[in-house]
Amino acid sequence: MNEKQDRIDALKKVRLLLRAGTAPDCADLIDQPFPFEFIFGLGSDGFTPFEYEFVGKSPGEILTMVVDRLTIPTTFGHLSCDLPALPEDTDVYHLKVEIAHVVAATAAEIVKALAKKGRCGAGCCSEMA
Repeated sequence: MNEKQDRIDALKKVRLLLRAGTAPDCADLIDQPFPFEFIFGLGSDGFTPFEYEFVGKSPGEILTMVVDRLTIPTTFGHLSCDLPALPEDTDVYHLKVEIAHVVAATAAEIVKALAKKGRCGAGCCSEMA
């Protein structure tokens, strides 16, 4: 595959594998890789802060990040709806995110993702945290 085409950018279908823990290098919250797939850059306000971390990255790369529970709605934006459930009694989550797959999204996939985003409804994404 063309290396440039594999890089994350707007309207690419991205598959990540998430693990989460209560401390760095700990996966006590999500111990098995959780597949998290989405079309990159579909937010009405542009890229979410979470997405900005991945711009230009390629499959195989691994990122670690710390997310405060209270910032999940602003950090993940519309993507919050699809996140795995995390315990509400934990204030900070340590995420390990592996980029598993990046391909150009088809027009049908983009339309489907936009429709799903529209069904999310007012406030449902912010209720994640």
